[in-house]
Amino acid sequence: MATDTACGIGDETACVKDIVRDCLLNTQARDVSGQDLEWAITTLVLYLAPTRFWEHRWGETVTFDDFARHLLERPVGHYACIGTHKLSALAVVLQVHERCSIVAPGIAEELREECRRLSGVLCQTQQRDGSWTEAWAGVRMIRTPAPWMTLHATGHLVEAEMLLPADCRVPGECLERAGAYLAREFARATESTVASLYCPYSHAAHALCQLG
Repeated sequence: MATDTACGIGDETACVKDIVRDCLLNTQARDVSGQDLEWAITTLVLYLAPTRFWEHRWGETVTFDDFARHLLERPVGHYACIGTHKLSALAVVLQVHERCSIVAPGIAEELREECRRLSGVLCQTQQRDGSWTEAWAGVRMIRTPAPWMTLHATGHLVEAEMLLPADCRVPGECLERAGAYLAREFARATESTVASLYCPYSHAAHALCQLG
């Protein structure tokens, strides 16, 4: 997306470059209340690379190595959408790194190993119908999860897996089973259901498009 593209933020209008600048100045490589770390990292990777370091508003120099280490150290269950955002952020960092080397070689290999590990967890936790639940991230739900949470998790995870290098993904048959599950859910969904649960169904639709 071009940096001069206008975006609505509440009642205000800004450009993509304003959002990037906000991320650059305010994102820290640590847990901060109200900070969507995985999305901030994704934004910075996509718009700053091949730059590898910069200074935030507190005068501290930070690097993509710093953010990569934090992604690696932070438990998957601490990320939004049942942990799926960690895998998505790791995948984007690896994709960009392959084009312009934004992290140290040793850290890049650690990122790959973590992605392989998470894909291994997905192989072990995939349900018989091809879906994934919150169990993949070791998340204990306080209440019984809503039925659409399984669709939400599965769509997100397929999207993330398709962003990964081939040697870090789950086997093709796992993705095929997940795609079949998503297709079945769409086949029985009504228009009103899709409209009321737009977020999980939009991720599921995008995942199916990626699978072809």
